[in-house]
Order: sequence, then C-alpha cells, then structure tokens
Amino acid sequence: MFAITPTDIGWYRYFRDNPIPKEANFWTPPPWNIKKLSKDDKFLFLLKAPYRKICGFGNFKYYENPS
Repeated sequence: MFAITPTDIGWYRYFRDNPIPKEANFWTPPPWNIKKLSKDDKFLFLLKAPYRKICGFGNFKYYENPS
C-alpha cells in the first residue's frame, strides 16, 4: 500500500538543501483518519501545481489525530 500527499515547493527545497532527518513529522489541521496504511508503507510527496510531480517519499510509521 502507498499514499500520495501534496506538498509545496518550499518544503521540497528545504529538504533538498538541508540534511535529511531520520524522522519527520508531517501534519495537517483537518484529521485524515488514516486507517489502511501500515508501518513502512510508502508515503509519496507530490508537488502542488504547477509542478505536479512526485518529488520524494518516506516510510510511513504511524498516524495520530490531532487533539
């Protein structure tokens, strides 16, 4: 299983230009309620328009709804 999530060019450039951390926390204000992804599934990052290209990936670890 894998998931594709949108990201912006600013985050892409930040990770391109800085050392890649071992773990990163990506969040969104509205809950996603992710239920089908399992640990180590691929989490792909898609640049928003006008780019619309996969720019990277990570391995999914876990999901928590914000409180």
